[in-house]
Amino acid sequence: MDNYLLFVLSVLDNGDERTFVTDEVRLVGDNLVALLGETAQSFKMGDVVDLALVDLAAVHCRSEPPRSSRDQPPSDP
Repeated sequence: MDNYLLFVLSVLDNGDERTFVTDEVRLVGDNLVALLGETAQSFKMGDVVDLALVDLAAVHCRSEPPRSSRDQPPSDP
């Protein structure tokens, strides 16, 4: 995975939703083809529930310590 991008792909499979992580997707006609492991899998676009891009180079979250009760404003009686 030298492109530093991952995709999260959700598809319907016989009524069940399946989710995959892949680093390669492409459109071929009316199908979305994803590399899953070492195998290319083809999915009909009508079965694709969601396709989300994950950028591994971006900062996704930051860690902050939890607020203690003394940091919270006093509540009204």
